[in-house]
Amino acid sequence: MLGFSSMSLFYTLSSGFIKLLLLSVIFAWPLAYGAYKFLPGANKYQIQVWEFLLGTGIILVLALATISFQIVKATKTKPVDVLKDE
Repeated sequence: MLGFSSMSLFYTLSSGFIKLLLLSVIFAWPLAYGAYKFLPGANKYQIQVWEFLLGTGIILVLALATISFQIVKATKTKPVDVLKDE
């Protein structure tokens, strides 16, 4: 696919998304914790760090699965078929 192997294409596309996801996590964790502290009745349950880590892990797995699906779809598409439709 234009000089890219599947793994280099995966790395190129996923690295940008992973950086953006981790940046959003850096902003979301303190905001979520602050919202938790200010909500009435939320302090009945003691929040744990592993819950934040689990949520972040799920988001990363879903993002990598979506990127992988799109890469597989793109590598199986023939350029002639795309140009024929345009």
